This record gives sequence, structure tokens and C-alpha cells, in this order.
Amino acid sequence: MPSIDGSAPENAEVGTTVDQTYELTDLFTEYNEWTLTGETDLSEVTWTVTTYDNTGQQIDQETYTGQSFEHALAASDGAVRATVRLQATVTEVSDSLWSFDPPQQYTVASFTQAQQGGSSTTIDEYVTRPYTQESNEARSAITDAQAAIQEAQSENVDVSEAQATLDNAISAYNSANFPNAVDLAEQAEENAESSLEAAESSEQTTQYIMYGAAALVVVLLAAGGYILYRRNQGSQDKLA
Repeated sequence: MPSIDGSAPENAEVGTTVDQTYELTDLFTEYNEWTLTGETDLSEVTWTVTTYDNTGQQIDQETYTGQSFEHALAASDGAVRATVRLQATVTEVSDSLWSFDPPQQYTVASFTQAQQGGSSTTIDEYVTRPYTQESNEARSAITDAQAAIQEAQSENVDVSEAQATLDNAISAYNSANFPNAVDLAEQAEENAESSLEAAESSEQTTQYIMYGAAALVVVLLAAGGYILYRRNQGSQDKLA
């Protein structure tokens, strides 16, 4: 299996350009002839495949367009290394493909080693999360709401109402209704925070009552002790 080195952006905004280069080595450890294939979910695609000999000199370069390509490789050509440069545009996301968890994904590049009339093996695949400004705003709002709910839950606060609102926010996100997702997520966050504040306020009030009761007991004990002391003093005066 050839070795490949490369990456893909973790996130990519719809409409922007992706420009990635992948390097393949150990080209002929299994086969002396095979076909390198590449595929992508991106659009307006250009693939540039370049091969090099063991001195680093360029042997060949081919350019392909479209979401897939096939490039024949042969050990007899003297190639020991190949690079694939991908230049493409992040495609619009169909409404049916949006997903909060797991996040929607595009294949930036997938490479396969294939033999004519034989099997094919995936060398590697690189993916990214496509987004728009609206989808990112909705994702951020939902994430903030999740954090607020988790904080309230950690204090044993009932967050069932906030969780139900958050679930609706996620459903709105998955339907590409991002403004509604933001509104619902913000409601869920506010609800969770309000529930936590109410619980903390109730706990603080209880503590104040306990402190007050304890203080009253101290006062009463002190007063009782003083009265007893005065009575004892009075008894001593009469005996005198």
C-alpha cells in the first residue's frame, strides 16, 4: 500500500476555495502498475498529479477536472513519488444534509489504489465540516445552551424544560432553519441559567434561615444564662 501525507481543513466555509496537496510515496511496494483514483464532494475541481524520480526530478504532470480522476502509474516510468494538488470550491450544503451531531461532512479527497480488472483499496480519505455563517451561529448557540444545561444538571437542577427546548433547536438546525435554531437555543440557555439561579437563591435562603435559627438559639441561651445569673444574685442578696 502506498503511503500518503496530507490533510484537510477541519471546517470549510461554503463558497470558499480549498487548496490541498497530498504526497504519495512507496508507490510500487505491491504492484508495478496500478491506477490512482481520487474523488471529492467539492465543486469546480482541478487535480494536478505530478510524479518524480529518485533524484527529485519531475517526470510527468497531468491535470484533471471534475469530482474524480484516474491516473495510471508504472514502475517502469521511474517514478518513486507523486503529488496530487486539489483546488476546489466548497459546495452548497443540501438542506437534507445538515446535521448537528454528528456534524455534516464533505469528502475533501479520497484516494484509491486500483488494478485494472481487479480489486481496489482505499489509501486514505480526508473530510471537512462545511458551514455557513448562519449555521456556525446556530451551532455556537446550541453549544452554549448545552454547556448551560450541563452546569445546571451538575447542581441537580431540573432542566427538563430547557432540554426540550434545546432538542427543538437541534431539530431546527438539522432542517437548516438556523434563525429558529438560534432563538430556541438562546431560550434553552436562558431557561437553564434561570433554573440554576433560582435553585442557588433557594439554597442561599435556606442557609440564611439556618444561620438565623442558630443565632436565635445562641441569643436565647445567653438570655437564659443571664436570667439565671440574676436570679442567683438575688438569692444571695436575701441570704445576706
